[in-house]
Amino acid sequence: MEKIDILIQGTNVRIHHLFLMMTKRNWNGSSEVDNIAATVQYTGFLLCNPGCNPCFPLQQPNFPYNRSQSYKPIPCGDPTCPTPNQDCFQSFCGFKISYGKDPPTSTAGAIVRETLTFPSDFGGTESYNDLFLGCGFKSYHYEFQQPNKISGVLGLGFGGTGTLSFLKQVSKKRFSYCLLNSEHTNSQLYIGGAKMVGPQVLSTPLLRGSNEALYYLDLQDISIQNIRLRLQGLFSGGSAIDSGSPVTILLPNVYARVKIGFVQYFEQFHIQPYDSGSRPRDVPMLDLYFPNSFGFDRYPTMTFHFKGADLVVQPNGIFAFGRNYFCVLLKSGPVTMIGAFQQTQHKFSYDFELGDGRRGEIGALRFAPQDCGSPA
Repeated sequence: MEKIDILIQGTNVRIHHLFLMMTKRNWNGSSEVDNIAATVQYTGFLLCNPGCNPCFPLQQPNFPYNRSQSYKPIPCGDPTCPTPNQDCFQSFCGFKISYGKDPPTSTAGAIVRETLTFPSDFGGTESYNDLFLGCGFKSYHYEFQQPNKISGVLGLGFGGTGTLSFLKQVSKKRFSYCLLNSEHTNSQLYIGGAKMVGPQVLSTPLLRGSNEALYYLDLQDISIQNIRLRLQGLFSGGSAIDSGSPVTILLPNVYARVKIGFVQYFEQFHIQPYDSGSRPRDVPMLDLYFPNSFGFDRYPTMTFHFKGADLVVQPNGIFAFGRNYFCVLLKSGPVTMIGAFQQTQHKFSYDFELGDGRRGEIGALRFAPQDCGSPA
């Protein structure tokens, strides 16, 4: 339950970062790489507590940039610098970024060109020259669950006009992943690769939305165990899909209807939700709790009905279980955003060779159920 609380905190600071603190950046440039296949592993989320100032708590040694023959700093004010002059780090092209609040975690450093080496989908490794790398030199208020395996963030957002996303740098038109909620199994992130095909593969358009850091979908309705909630027209502002947010966020009027849907489903089994005065102590910071009856196993699915495709989330992607209760892994918030828990046990492929630009589509999200795990 402590881990669930940490993931909820992570969802809250993610929302704060994306929709209250984010500033737009302009990036430009290009490069080429072959297909990349990297291991993905579930780990704990960062805790925004004071500690390790000014450093980022690494399990491995810091990158020895001063011994790298391929490390190329960019002078402040250089036309190839993708950030404004006010973000210069000392005399170099730099960046400043903060995350969360009270106090915010923050990093400042230099943007450089560097040779990066990735695992390839052929089992070896490949090195690629002159990719942009944000190298953090001063980091504040980072605290991770130990042992910490996190050493940075790879952003795979599409970006706005004239920006230099990672995908554009490596000249790739798709990426895919398959997420788990277990610490004992690994999965893969693929950048590039073949188009996702198969009899179970579904496809829905990828859209631009209010935040250029996110991908958006046309979410039309939600079902609880195949019972439609008839939410058409309530998803104002679009619906984002985000692997950086652990828990799904729903607009308040949508969340209220979904909550009623779960309550009505469990009523048929004579299971009533706890109210605020009767719920167990030390539960996670969620809203909807039910008593967990011994031997009960008829937990519902939850289906997100996108344009042209239905994402059916199994119970292990919806509920968290305590000793004598279970809770629904959803939160009410200022946006609609499909989080990582509700994406588990599916393979997702973001394909930018597909989609009709005349209808505002930037690509297509293709997905299918899949057993994502392999032994860690």
